[in-house]
Order: sequence, then C-alpha cells, then structure tokens
Amino acid sequence: MDVIDDLVAENRELRDVLIEERNAQYWIQQEGMVVGAAIRGDVARMKSRLEVAYAVVIVLVALLLSVYFRYAL
Repeated sequence: MDVIDDLVAENRELRDVLIEERNAQYWIQQEGMVVGAAIRGDVARMKSRLEVAYAVVIVLVALLLSVYFRYAL
C-alpha cells in the first residue's frame, strides 16, 4: 500500500509541475501577444505620421512650384 501511495504522490507532483509549466507558457504567450499588438499599434501610428508628412511635402512642393511659375513668367 505504501508503494501505491508513493506512486500517487509522485504522479500528483508531476501533474502539478506540468500544470505550472503549461500555465507559465500560456502567460508568456499572452504577454507576447500584448507586446505584438503594441508594436503593431506603434507601427500604424508611425505609418500614419509618415503619410501626413508626405502629404505636407507634396502640398509645399505644389505651393513652391505655383509661386515659382507665377513670378518666373
């Protein structure tokens, strides 16, 4: 009977270790997903700012060209 009790105790310990490892892996994965979402958000904001900067440059070039051609001719 002691042998069975020892085996049951070992199996419970092993089960507990496996559950803890699985939970740790789950939380690591969840943290990775949060970090990935934050990075995607940062990239999206940078892209939108870059698009605004491109638009501003295009408008400024258009204005400069219109002023240049108005007074050059």
